[in-house]
Amino acid sequence: MPHEKLQNDRSQPTSEYAIGSLSLVNAQSDRLEKLLNDIPKQMSNTGTCLGNRLIDLHPCLPALPKTTPVKGLKGMVAAIGGASRGIGQGIAVRFAIGGAKVAVLGRSDGKITTGPGTLSNVVQQIESVGSEGLAVQCDLTKPEQIEEGIKNIINKWGILDILVNNASALYPFGLEMIDERRFDLMNNVCVKGAYLLTRECIPHMRRGECLNAHVLTVAPAAIADKGWCGQHVCYSGTKIGMGLLTAAWSQEFKHIKFNSIWPCKMVATFAVTNTVQADLSYAVTVAHMADPAYRIVTSNMHTGHFLDEDALRSMGVKDLEPWQVDPATDYSEIYPDFMVRPEEFFGTGRHKGRQVVEYIPLSSASSDVATLKGENLMFVGNDSRLEEVASKAKSLGANVRTAQMTVDVRTIETLVKGKPMDALFIGAAEMSTMGTLEVDADGWQKLFNSNCKGWYYFAQKAMPQIRKSTRPRICSVARLPSCHPKSYLPATPYGVVSTIRGLYVLGVADEYDGLEAYKKAEQKEPLLYCQSNAIWDGSGDTPSAANCLDLLALKDTSMTGVFFAPDIDKIPADQKRVGHLDYDKKVGFVDYTSMWWADMQ
Repeated sequence: MPHEKLQNDRSQPTSEYAIGSLSLVNAQSDRLEKLLNDIPKQMSNTGTCLGNRLIDLHPCLPALPKTTPVKGLKGMVAAIGGASRGIGQGIAVRFAIGGAKVAVLGRSDGKITTGPGTLSNVVQQIESVGSEGLAVQCDLTKPEQIEEGIKNIINKWGILDILVNNASALYPFGLEMIDERRFDLMNNVCVKGAYLLTRECIPHMRRGECLNAHVLTVAPAAIADKGWCGQHVCYSGTKIGMGLLTAAWSQEFKHIKFNSIWPCKMVATFAVTNTVQADLSYAVTVAHMADPAYRIVTSNMHTGHFLDEDALRSMGVKDLEPWQVDPATDYSEIYPDFMVRPEEFFGTGRHKGRQVVEYIPLSSASSDVATLKGENLMFVGNDSRLEEVASKAKSLGANVRTAQMTVDVRTIETLVKGKPMDALFIGAAEMSTMGTLEVDADGWQKLFNSNCKGWYYFAQKAMPQIRKSTRPRICSVARLPSCHPKSYLPATPYGVVSTIRGLYVLGVADEYDGLEAYKKAEQKEPLLYCQSNAIWDGSGDTPSAANCLDLLALKDTSMTGVFFAPDIDKIPADQKRVGHLDYDKKVGFVDYTSMWWADMQ
């Protein structure tokens, strides 16, 4: 969770509307609504701070003629996903202050019980700071609404320069605690929603017509830190997945700048007051995200992953008090957010030593396939190679069951419930070599189901049985989540979803590491230990039967979260490249937009 104090600061439900034990209206709701209604004033205050003043952000503006069409974002069109409240609302207002015409996208433009604010309210704030706004009703879980929404923006303004992917759904719980409705909501809104919205916008961000075509995504860095994944594997997978898209698109569409930004402190939003139910005195305002977001999209940064605080300090901001909800709170006491510091990579996490991102030779691990005799093994997948693995295991005396990959959760539960299981082996998933503009919503979902959703629910439903084994393990055919921008080749959709599967492997290894069970009130049984490892030969197919059985028969049961390769030399170089291991810090931002116009004079 973001901070230990949150467990003690949760407000008691005060409304008949509630999800489980979480209230939609609580002691912090009125305070949040006042904060969101006051965003233009907040921006006005932070705009006077050293490092965030107009002259700091655009030092060459005084040299430009008053007739210059673009100063900051003037003359540009921005679309903000998830902008009916919170961070998206703040970014929309900040871009409007910078001169952009801003389209705000949200699921509903009516006053609803699931949170304060409407798109119309945000448009009013945009207009109050002297710009032009457009409310676009757009449910990101409905592809036809995305298509229609972007069409409305183009019909009104003719072009699109900037897109911000901010829409999100938050249920930060462990593997066994996410039902299908919440799993689908998180993935459809976050990673799939960002994919479809960006895919729809890219053709309108034409080379040479957009001054500074930019896609900024509110997501953690594309980093496969085991500790980030373990506490809430589904939520982490979908949010890091948005960072993966940022990295992958930077290679696929090089005429567009792709960056991500993530809050290092808890931001005063509806997700915080509802899901986390924290005291807003220990939060920052949405300006803490919106001001650095503006700096990023007016710069020449490309393929960067930023924390908001790091970006503010790189801008030259020294005093962050104006960005706090309560100035009386010491900044060091403000709650940190999820996925801020990759502790496992720094060697400061729960596990001893530093996490490494590399394939390990399968030959370096000792195995004894004779130990499979008498074990209860389940093999899941649709390829003929997996049938060969299962047949070989059976010949060794194992009790073998097989199942086709499916995403029908009831069918999965029927297949595994009440049946003894020592190990679950999940074979290769569906592949594709097509790019973003070729893979539509149905194509994405097909890849995601095969690589991610089916994996998740077979692991979830099998876990109660696996935990009873004296040698519990889940083995998967999965690629190492190395997260380099080039590692998603040959195509973004498959590259990203197959990497998310790798994140799931790491997440289960961390959550079920047996060192100290994550505290979950709803989880009555102890999590204990379950080994979670993967095998990959670079082809995307299930490796040979001998290799897979060696993985199943590892002697060292303490090895978990490891990605084994039968022959590392045969894995393509791009699949072994390692990307970011931390956020970008101490960045020298360049005032790209104003400099461009100065050069044109």
